[in-house]
Parts: sequence; C-alpha cells; structure tokens
Amino acid sequence: MPQIRTPDGSVLTIDGEVLESEVYGSIRLPSLSQLRWIAEWAPFFSVLQDMATAPTAHSKAMLLCKALAFAAGKTDTEIDDQAVKHATAMLNSPDGRALFDWVMSKVS
Repeated sequence: MPQIRTPDGSVLTIDGEVLESEVYGSIRLPSLSQLRWIAEWAPFFSVLQDMATAPTAHSKAMLLCKALAFAAGKTDTEIDDQAVKHATAMLNSPDGRALFDWVMSKVS
C-alpha cells in the first residue's frame, strides 16, 4: 500500500478509497461523483456562507434569494424559478423593502 509521510511526521496509508491516518484514523475518500457534486454546488454553499457575515437581515434575505435561484435552476420545474424571481423583485422594490423591514421589526 502506498504511504505518504506528512510534514508533522505522521504516516498516511492509501488503500483504494480509504485513507488511513495515524492521527485521524480511517477517512473515506470521496468518489469522483461526490467531488463533481461538491464542485457543482460550491456556488450555492458559498452564498450560504456569505449569509453568515451579511450585515443586515435584508442583505441576508437577498443572499438567500440568490442561493434559492441557484437551487431552483437545478430543477426541471418553472414554479420555483418564478417564485424566487417574484420574491427577489419584491425585496428589491421600495415597498417590498419597507414591508420586509416592518416584518423584521416585529419578529426581532
């Protein structure tokens, strides 16, 4: 079995799709299809990560719409695309923003 010595001196052993580490134990390596899925959905997860640091509830809602638009684009139905489009348009309009801010003031 191939072995790799890491900079900290520990040894990694590779057996098929399992990586055996002296420190961390067995780690199952992702298959090519799993890596492809992760790469395909990376923009979605990136937007969700940006939500954690968004300064306002409105900016978080806009990022959520962006993530939902990405996910809706992965489906074969039109209704989710239309719903996200309308929600985004509402949040971008002055009246929609005022409504959003009012609702947030009532729940926070």
